[in-house]
Amino acid sequence: MGQVYWRPVELALATLSVAEARGFEPLIALRLYLLSKQARSATPARFHTQIILRYGLSFNNLAPHYHRVGGNGEQKRYTDTMTRKIPLVNNENYHVINRSIAGYKVFNRRSDFERFCNIIEFYRRNLPYKYSVFNRLTLGEQQNILKTYASNNMQQVSIVAYCVMPTHIHIILKQQGDRGVSRYVNNILNSYSKYFNIKYKRKGPLWEGRFKSVHIESDEQLLHLTRYIHLNPVSANLVSKPEEWEYSSYREYLGEGRFELCSYRGLMEIEPESYKRFVRERIDYQKELSLIKSLLLDNYTG
Repeated sequence: MGQVYWRPVELALATLSVAEARGFEPLIALRLYLLSKQARSATPARFHTQIILRYGLSFNNLAPHYHRVGGNGEQKRYTDTMTRKIPLVNNENYHVINRSIAGYKVFNRRSDFERFCNIIEFYRRNLPYKYSVFNRLTLGEQQNILKTYASNNMQQVSIVAYCVMPTHIHIILKQQGDRGVSRYVNNILNSYSKYFNIKYKRKGPLWEGRFKSVHIESDEQLLHLTRYIHLNPVSANLVSKPEEWEYSSYREYLGEGRFELCSYRGLMEIEPESYKRFVRERIDYQKELSLIKSLLLDNYTG
């Protein structure tokens, strides 16, 4: 087998993906992209050295996301986050990301967004009901069921933060029970797919393959990730301020939310006004990163 090289565009996409998923400074991704343009025929060893020396970012964090091209032109993709060889662990936090097929707009109206917010709230609990059945019950019947399953030991996951975008979703979850994250995400995606297909008279899947989940390794990473996902609607030019987007947990963090879905207190100690400043100071920066990604990715939507 011949010498192995990184393709510059794939390197750029990989580093952008890692930067957003793992909470690294987004500027790292831009710097690595510029580096890749300057060294189109660099070997992995050379990139490895430059990445560590210049930016302090371990090659081991990036390697699973790379496309690698051998001397015979064969291309391989490493997707450890997709195959989930490492099981998800109880009482740990995970950033879950899933996108619609080919950037298809799966949230078209207020009723679609609200349906999904209700679904993600409902399936936190390990209930013996589907949401479609629960939704047809009377208000009194629904309240009795929720009261019965209100205790923490009946929860599969707790929601730390979320953002529902027209073509994709971000949710930060804390796993409460065995296989809780996997069961929860499969439930919410399947439930919404059935609703959407019936409503819009279509058939087939809505989502890109299996969802991606990234383990959150520190409180600092968790805090930065909440900011990143709360700024998604601003980066995508859907709104000018994050509080103008109704379908994320940002307003809840400020004490103003319509939906009360999140359990973040105890994980992050930050007052609403301090958090608001923390998020707003990064708006312009994240918009610039979004612009770079739109140049690299087809059908990029934030």
